[in-house]
Amino acid sequence: MNGLRVLIFMLACGVMSLVACAEDVSVRIETGFAESVLEEVCSASEIDDAAIRQSVPVQDMLAHFSKFRDDFTIENYIEARKAASVCATHGNDIFRFGGVIEKRDELGRQIAEMSAGQVGMSETASDMLRALTPRDVEYDGSAILMIGTPSCGGWSNGPVFYVDVPCLDGDADGLLFLIAHETYHGVQDLFMPVVDETAPSSLRLFDAIIMEGSALHLADFSLIEDPGRYSELNQDVIIKNRGRMAENLDLLDMMVAYLEAGDSEDAYKKVYTIGASGLFDAPLYAIGDMMVSAVRARFGAEAVVCLMALPANHFVLAYERAVQAGDGDEDHLAMPGNVLAIAEALGIDEVRLTACLNDR
Repeated sequence: MNGLRVLIFMLACGVMSLVACAEDVSVRIETGFAESVLEEVCSASEIDDAAIRQSVPVQDMLAHFSKFRDDFTIENYIEARKAASVCATHGNDIFRFGGVIEKRDELGRQIAEMSAGQVGMSETASDMLRALTPRDVEYDGSAILMIGTPSCGGWSNGPVFYVDVPCLDGDADGLLFLIAHETYHGVQDLFMPVVDETAPSSLRLFDAIIMEGSALHLADFSLIEDPGRYSELNQDVIIKNRGRMAENLDLLDMMVAYLEAGDSEDAYKKVYTIGASGLFDAPLYAIGDMMVSAVRARFGAEAVVCLMALPANHFVLAYERAVQAGDGDEDHLAMPGNVLAIAEALGIDEVRLTACLNDR
């Protein structure tokens, strides 16, 4: 971790960087909730119903997952905690305590290691966020480690990101990069334009590409030299996408043509599911990562954050200018002409676009 942290600092805020990093950006990694829940498991201790009902992490978890299933209720969660305290599961085990019981001792060691290193990880994650954050943006976020959740992964509520610990299988670097990626979305909310379902579908798609691509670029799992299981999975996806980038761009070309042929919410959902949901290795994430990499290499990190404050179609055109100017990387492929035409048709503020590229 120390060597990785030094590398991240040099790339983000060290002397090799052209960007003056934002100072008031921080994310804290908190292990207290996971520790307290795990302490109850198989302890035969009495469960405090009132304390559970008042717990903010519990409230946030249920508010998020109850949107998908009706049985994610506080009553079922309390029963699950009570059952876990006596090494049992409740009903269909929708909160996945069976795996927690099975790996209780191992999870205890993992959480203890994360707790011991949480200050260092928090500092490193904060350094990563600062690399692509405007200097005038202030962000104070937190990442709360969880066990006993409905889904393997994580979810957000404003500046708070919740992480399911069993999914990471002790992968500390994977935890760090996951937190940096997801909390950067909270930073993005503070300076990127708001794009909702009323916007043209092509603009929404470009916005998703830049949001996710910049987060992938900021937390580049390929930098991890000794990856754990979770990091390896992410590295495999990165390698796969970088090896088929021409095909990914062909896919994007077809996607924007499809959206232009019939701009509807149903069409957008289909395109997003294919390109950015993760079901098919998220090829649009990889395209966004390539775009950010090219613009950063040619114009600098400040140009990246300047462009991100504009409607996302501006970034598409800035990427093509970076490629045409020659950024020194032959892996940065030309954007399909149809994509560029649609980006231009959405309207360009040439003054601000030029300022982002020339004033850096």
